[in-house]
Amino acid sequence: MKILEKIKHAAGRHYLRKAIENNQRTRKLIHIESVKSIGILFELDDEQTYHIVHAEVIKWQDLQVKVKVLGYVREERLTLNIMPLLAFDFFFEKQLNWYKKPKAGKAEDFAGKEFDVLIDLNIHRQFPLQCIAAVSQAHLKVGIFDEMNDKTHDIMIQYAEGTGLKELLHHIHHYLKQLNPGRNEQ
Repeated sequence: MKILEKIKHAAGRHYLRKAIENNQRTRKLIHIESVKSIGILFELDDEQTYHIVHAEVIKWQDLQVKVKVLGYVREERLTLNIMPLLAFDFFFEKQLNWYKKPKAGKAEDFAGKEFDVLIDLNIHRQFPLQCIAAVSQAHLKVGIFDEMNDKTHDIMIQYAEGTGLKELLHHIHHYLKQLNPGRNEQ
């Protein structure tokens, strides 16, 4: 790793540690039937990913849940084939600062919303998505098991590379159904 890349990486990790320490969100266990709003974070790396996330949005909307999705796109050409939907927003590589933290705008708005649940589908461990998840004001954060998610996520799902988003979403639904705030301690 070049020296400049090491400096950027260290600055990013420092920011992330401080953001996690300073996040004053209200944590709550929420049963799946009580969910009123959901935020979904993901990396748009191909059309199939978009279709999987879109199907997830439809599932929640059918249950009368408000859904907002934020996708990170490294290659703007990918969004040319994507149908714009009200629930979806995207941010791009050019909207990151020098150490890859998303600048103000859609990412900051998304992080500031008090979703009942944040579903973090950051399977490739993209730093810009980790930044948003770290500062998110969501009451319950669910994502993959990862060292960086240890301090930010309330529920972490073991994820093996190549498993796929559908399988991860299946496990997320399974564990959300298991939550019973009256029985479980916060």
